[in-house]
Amino acid sequence: MEANRDRAAELGQLAARGVLPPGDDRRRELVEYLLDAGATVDEVVAAADEGQLTSLLGDRLLAHRGTVTVPEAAHRLAIDADLLRATLQAAGLPVPEGDDPGLAEGDVDAVARLLPTLDVFPQETALQMLRVMSSSLERIADAVVAAYLDAVERDLYAERRPPVEHARVVQESILVLGAAASTLEHLLSRHVRMAILRNRRAREGQMEALYDTIPLAVGFVDLVGYTSLSGQLSPGELSALIARFEEAAFAAMAGHDGRIVKHIGDAVMYVTLDAASAVEVALDLIDRFEGSGVAPRAGIATGLLLTRAGDYYGREVNLAARMADLAVGGEVLVTAEAREALRATGSASEAARFAIEGAGRRNIKGFDEPVALWSVTRA
Repeated sequence: MEANRDRAAELGQLAARGVLPPGDDRRRELVEYLLDAGATVDEVVAAADEGQLTSLLGDRLLAHRGTVTVPEAAHRLAIDADLLRATLQAAGLPVPEGDDPGLAEGDVDAVARLLPTLDVFPQETALQMLRVMSSSLERIADAVVAAYLDAVERDLYAERRPPVEHARVVQESILVLGAAASTLEHLLSRHVRMAILRNRRAREGQMEALYDTIPLAVGFVDLVGYTSLSGQLSPGELSALIARFEEAAFAAMAGHDGRIVKHIGDAVMYVTLDAASAVEVALDLIDRFEGSGVAPRAGIATGLLLTRAGDYYGREVNLAARMADLAVGGEVLVTAEAREALRATGSASEAARFAIEGAGRRNIKGFDEPVALWSVTRA
């Protein structure tokens, strides 16, 4: 009986504060669900004022409660306050000013777990690694929100589901996301192991240790016809095309001992251990889009690539990107060095799986002399 009287009192307060209009059963059902889940009257009122009642439970699960200032945290961690600020910035987190208690206990604990990296790596290297992780997490966060809006919330509104159903789905989505995030530690460990092995194989036989460069093949693939097609497609159709291209790129890379470095609009950049694998990835992507109205094209170069923060730079990277722009739909252009590597690949039967034809010497922006190019197809 006490619980019922308390609930009646809460509903009375919410009605008096304008959150429960008379006769609005859907709003009442939503509010009762929020209260049952632990929300307070003040939280419900604040969420109603912001037009975020259905998001309240998710917001509570993700709430950031700042209680610690930067000087207090630096003292507890026994580090300089400037280093703490640099660490927070590298992590992509807001840095509270002065006596603003903007840091949560979780923020302080996270920095404490990061500090041992300074015993292994120089400070700037440790911060650079943190920037890379932060950038990746920001992308994951944006992707999660976009996926929820497009794949879940859109249907909730289209089907005119009751507000309480929105609130329930938001809460469940955040809980599921938390469970999925717990797998990141395992996945990172697996990917670090694969990166170590990939680096060992790539550097095998090098006469000297060049720690900031690595011999690889680099490829760029983009979609001919994408620009004109994107003007004709609805946002949903364009999203589906981009998703298909990204999925096809990861599928084409499977089994080729390389990695997708990044997607750049309608283009993908990737690296592999050898030219043959890079060409196979490009040809696979071309095959997957046959008859689709868009045609992948590729540029591939081989050589020593500068590696930094999970990305690659240098002459060969620039050259491969420019070559992809020169190729026609369905064409794979390679450099003379890549062509020689293809001709030397494995056994005679393996080398014969490619048909290689001269594509002339081309003037390429950023290169002083014309570059000899070769066109590769399946034999």
